[in-house]
Amino acid sequence: LPGHAAFKVFMTDYENYAGIFTCQKLPVGAHRQSATILSRSKDLDRAYVEKIRNRLQAAGINIFDLSIINQSNCPKLSDSPRINIDIDPGKF
Repeated sequence: LPGHAAFKVFMTDYENYAGIFTCQKLPVGAHRQSATILSRSKDLDRAYVEKIRNRLQAAGINIFDLSIINQSNCPKLSDSPRINIDIDPGKF
């Protein structure tokens, strides 16, 4: 399906971080791959970041292609308007 994406959690400690790999089919017949490091805090401990980067490098991914997104100016959830996330129970 165009726009379809598959997500694989390749690494997590279930408390602080998760590393996910995404492969997305694009409408033009090409694929886009990406790796993302998710954190429960704005500043993930450097040791976790290095651990995930090492795993990515071992899989042949050039870690210098990754972008760092500064989270320091993100509002706290309590500072934001109430967020309503609607999950379709038919999909889960």
